[in-house]
Amino acid sequence: MSANAVGRPSSYSPQLADLICNRIEAGEALFRICENEGFPDRATVFRWCAQNEEFRNRYARARLIQAEVMADELLTIADTSTPEYYNVARLRVDTRKWILSKVLPKVYGDAMQLRHADADGNQLKIEVTRVSPRKP
Repeated sequence: MSANAVGRPSSYSPQLADLICNRIEAGEALFRICENEGFPDRATVFRWCAQNEEFRNRYARARLIQAEVMADELLTIADTSTPEYYNVARLRVDTRKWILSKVLPKVYGDAMQLRHADADGNQLKIEVTRVSPRKP
């Protein structure tokens, strides 16, 4: 891109992809990254994900790391909260918990266990009966 070119870069480069993924891993939101000069817009990043398997895999790993960073932030937010900012801290914690439960449901989602048992905890016996249709 020349020094006096206008607009955002749209061509993929491994260096730019690494910069984006490194910032995501550090916990920065993609839309914030893309607001910076020299970075593509989000649609371009998503197009790269669709068209470039190597970037798609790198981006997915970056998002997983970002989720883990977000989980670590929960402790800091909770530990540094004060009575005056309790509601702000609670909102920040709840928002991150919700995102984590959607991004990594097996790790941070609500545990759900289905159990087929009677009131005493005994396993239910399931019988399948096939009914023949009536003949007129």
